[in-house]
Amino acid sequence: MTLPQHLLDRLAASAVAEGLADAVYTRLKTPIGTLTVVQGERGIVRVGFDEDAVDRLLAEVAAGLGPRIVASDTELAATRDALEAYFEGTDERLDLPVDFALVRSAFRREALEELRCVGAGEVVTYGELARRIDHP
Repeated sequence: MTLPQHLLDRLAASAVAEGLADAVYTRLKTPIGTLTVVQGERGIVRVGFDEDAVDRLLAEVAAGLGPRIVASDTELAATRDALEAYFEGTDERLDLPVDFALVRSAFRREALEELRCVGAGEVVTYGELARRIDHP
């Protein structure tokens, strides 16, 4: 038996409001395929692409953040809106909170944090990125 969507949304909203959800996810159709976007308390923790099995992706998130993961388009409406605006070309900023808690390697975390400083349309080579984080 599957619950109606409005009940699932209410359940997810209650779980988030009560602090009972470790993460919330939504699936979003984009020009680069369907994305699975998972967000924790501090921001987006994982984005999966078409080739990423949703169950496996959520299992990885559960291993790092906890098993209480709920699906909700409503709870992630602001994130969905920002991503849609970005892909439609109406907002190049894509200024969403990102949480690197699931990034295991300090090098990768540093590289990803530095990439967030790269402006729209700016090109950065791997070598330049490595130099910026003192890993030439």
